[in-house]
Amino acid sequence: MFVPSRTTVQTLWGQVRTTQQQLTDVLVQAPPAAPSPPQAMGPRLWCSASRRAPCVCSSSPCGLPSGLCDGTPYGPEAQRQITTLLRERHRLKSTQDNDFQIRNLADVAATAQSTSQSMSILLASVASVSLVVGGIGIMNIMLVSVTERTREIGIRMAVGAKRRDILTQFLLEAVVLSTLGGFCGVVLGVIGSQLVSALAAWPTIVPLEAILLAVVFSGAVGVFFGFYPARKAAYLDPIEALRYE
Repeated sequence: MFVPSRTTVQTLWGQVRTTQQQLTDVLVQAPPAAPSPPQAMGPRLWCSASRRAPCVCSSSPCGLPSGLCDGTPYGPEAQRQITTLLRERHRLKSTQDNDFQIRNLADVAATAQSTSQSMSILLASVASVSLVVGGIGIMNIMLVSVTERTREIGIRMAVGAKRRDILTQFLLEAVVLSTLGGFCGVVLGVIGSQLVSALAAWPTIVPLEAILLAVVFSGAVGVFFGFYPARKAAYLDPIEALRYE
C-alpha cells in the first residue's frame, strides 16, 4: 500500500488552495448573469421596453417574439393580436376552440378591486343594520326611563323647568348611553384586530379617523333615536305627571 509522505500531502494541499483562490478571483471579476424569466407557469410575454402588465400563456412554449406590445401594457387590441398569432402557431382552424389561455394582470387587478368593493359594501350593510338595531334598543330603554320617571318629570316642571330643559336632559342621557356603547365597540375592535395580527399573521391597521368616525356615528345614533323619548318627556302634562303612580 502506497503511503504519501508529509511533504507530498503539503504540496497537494497547497495546489488545492491555489486553485480555490483562482476560482474565487474569477467569480468575483465575472459580471452578474442576466436573470432568466421564470418558466414554471409557461412563457411570460414581457415587453422588452416595459415590465408592466405581463401576460402569461399557459400553453406550451410558443416562441412569441419579445417587444410585442412596443412598450405599452397589454390591452384588448394586444390580446387580440396575441390570440391570432397563437392560433396561427398552433395551426387551429376557425371552427376550433383555443387550446391556450392568455391572462392579463390588469384584469386580475380589476377583479380583486371589484371583490374588495363588494366586501366593503357588505360590511357597510352589516354595520348599518347593527346601528339601526342598537338605536332601537336605546329608544326602548329611554321610553322605559321616561315612563318610570314620570313623577320626577312632573316635579321638575312644577318647580319651573321648561320643556327644552327636559328635552335636553333626556337627549344628553341618550347620547351618553350611545357614546359609551360606541367606545366599548372601538375597544373590542382594536383588541380583535391585534389578536388577528398575532394569531393569523395578517397585518391590520386601525386608523384614528375610523375611531373618531365611529364615536361620532354613535353620538348621532343617540340623538336620532333618543329624540322621540325626550320629546315625549318634554310634552308631558305636569298635573298628570304629578298624579302618576
